[in-house]
Amino acid sequence: MNIFKFMYSSNPDSEGKMYDDVSDLLIEWDIPHKLRNHILLAVSEAFTNALIHGNKADPAKKIQLFISIKNNEITADIVDEGCGLPNDFENRKDVSLWNEGGRGLKIMESITGKIKFGKNAETGGLQVTMTFDRSDYEIEKDNIRT
Repeated sequence: MNIFKFMYSSNPDSEGKMYDDVSDLLIEWDIPHKLRNHILLAVSEAFTNALIHGNKADPAKKIQLFISIKNNEITADIVDEGCGLPNDFENRKDVSLWNEGGRGLKIMESITGKIKFGKNAETGGLQVTMTFDRSDYEIEKDNIRT
């Protein structure tokens, strides 16, 4: 198992840096194109939520990102320094993909194998853990390098 840790300041410029870092890592580890895109989309959504909702775009607060690459799965953990899981999170209404609010959560839930939300013991903020099953992407031949 290989674990990679990244830390970013909670400012909008960090989103592009995070995207480039994760993209480069996934290309380096020869992750198939479709799986790479799903990971990038889900991690970007979780990162944006951590930046805006968790850390309230406070540049003094950090967002941690851990990527674990195993033979059979890839896991991404995004941790903010906010207040943790909102009390009404479990009772959120089913949202339409056309609505601005909540759409990112629905996207993350639909493209990950497993997703878990919880309070991080170290930061007290929200931790989003997303797991991607590599076997779901085994058939794909990735001859395209981007």
